[in-house]
Amino acid sequence: MRRPRIASLHVPTARATAAAPDRPAAQTLGRYYDQRPAWHHCGPGPQYPAALWCGTVTVPVDYTRPTVPTRHLKISRLRTARPGKRHGVLLSNPGGPGAAGLGNPVAMKEALPGT
Repeated sequence: MRRPRIASLHVPTARATAAAPDRPAAQTLGRYYDQRPAWHHCGPGPQYPAALWCGTVTVPVDYTRPTVPTRHLKISRLRTARPGKRHGVLLSNPGGPGAAGLGNPVAMKEALPGT
């Protein structure tokens, strides 16, 4: 009679070795997370329809040292035509660097009918 073979698998587990976040840096990031952009019409022209709004947010170049330097990023938004059906925010990043992506929500609206 054959004895059944028993296999055992031992997987070593690693403890997290990441350093604890720098407390002063973590506390300083709040100013970036709590921003309220001043929304305005993006501009004239067919690439910027009236429903497309633009604003600016400030971001740190290095989140581990958030005090300096910073950059101002232009952002845009296009609100849903059906607010009652809204589930949240659809964020897009068209890539880059190079061409501006402020008109990207308009292209996405055409690709996502009924939004």
